[in-house]
Amino acid sequence: MTPEIKVKKYLENMNQEPLYFFSRHSTGPRVIERNFKGQSLESVVLEVIGLTQVFPSRYKNKDLVCGAGAWRSSGDIWKHVKVWRPRTSLMRVMRIIFEEQEHLRGQYCPGIKKRTFKLKINSNYMGNDYHMHRKSFEDEYGLTWWDWENIGLKKSAKKDEKVLPAKKLYSFGERMSIEYWDVVER
Repeated sequence: MTPEIKVKKYLENMNQEPLYFFSRHSTGPRVIERNFKGQSLESVVLEVIGLTQVFPSRYKNKDLVCGAGAWRSSGDIWKHVKVWRPRTSLMRVMRIIFEEQEHLRGQYCPGIKKRTFKLKINSNYMGNDYHMHRKSFEDEYGLTWWDWENIGLKKSAKKDEKVLPAKKLYSFGERMSIEYWDVVER
């Protein structure tokens, strides 16, 4: 079974309702409003991961999913991204997480068989070389960490080669500026 089919099968039984960030307010929790207009999907994903460190994750009905500061799974990150980019696929978010791993801390939770993430700058883990441990362990999708690298990429019709991202430009520390071409159609 391909990684894409495994993720699609997992999604069949997953609550796909978007997650929202709520702030504490004197009149009760309020949804955090953000304007990601003009930002790349990569910067939206990274900013969402950063926001998980400050705000709890809740469904629209205010049911709590995770408190502020908790490590978040790719599914939770995707559900947050869907608030601002509703047509974004889970596989695209997974691939972005893989591609942006130099900016992330990752861990594998054996109890729930999920990979979870934080931004490096918000992580209390020591050591600058820590990225993702237990890379060969299968996660909730039945995938290893390396399966995330090309998940969802189309194959070229002419050559049996995967089309990889063409170019990335970073200015990390300020608002991120990233150029990305997902698949080049010929």
